[in-house]
Amino acid sequence: MTSKAFKTRLKLVMKRMLCACASQQPGKILVVGVCGKPRLGAVRGNAFGNAFRKAAQKSRADYFYELFESSWIILDASAVNSFMIRLTENL
Repeated sequence: MTSKAFKTRLKLVMKRMLCACASQQPGKILVVGVCGKPRLGAVRGNAFGNAFRKAAQKSRADYFYELFESSWIILDASAVNSFMIRLTENL
């Protein structure tokens, strides 16, 4: 496998997924971000997890993370759009 083919395949494996759904709390939305594990020896960690954290902090939302692969927050329904914009800006 060539280096270029390997990098292309790696990009396919490392896709991010973002899911939002209604929370049990009225007027709240649960947003979960999941991506692949960071590369072994990665100095800055998971880029998507870092972007998710920064967007959550700017949204002043409670931010939770589990291991390196997923992050989640609970937002007011009115704050979801601005969170998504901030997340996109941080990627």
